Amino acid sequence: MIPTLFRTILVSSLLMSGCTPAGLYYWGDYEESLYQRYIENDSEQAEDYVRETLEDAVSENRVPPGLYADYGFMFYQRGNKNAAIEFFEKEKTLFPESSALMSTLIDRVTKQNFRKRSGIKGELE
Repeated sequence: MIPTLFRTILVSSLLMSGCTPAGLYYWGDYEESLYQRYIENDSEQAEDYVRETLEDAVSENRVPPGLYADYGFMFYQRGNKNAAIEFFEKEKTLFPESSALMSTLIDRVTKQNFRKRSGIKGELE
């Protein structure tokens, strides 16, 4: 009797664990990207991890907060300010609670682009 009850409980728990929903957000290799960037100082590998995580998260419609912003910041660090603004805008749209921060970043990057094109020196440079 006990082995049958044990098997029934085991099989039931295995079946029910297969029905658990996926997490709200997909983090993929994001943690590894942070390690690569800040511990190993390998920004190229970190960017690969973030890009792959972002692609997977978008395909599953489970983009976590901050991922677009972080990817945008990577573009900013490489000097691709237009791409940075694009990803800051995506973060702002998907997570309205980040609107104030993203708007500030977009404004600063835009002003920095204008200063560089016009030859004006500023504290952001």
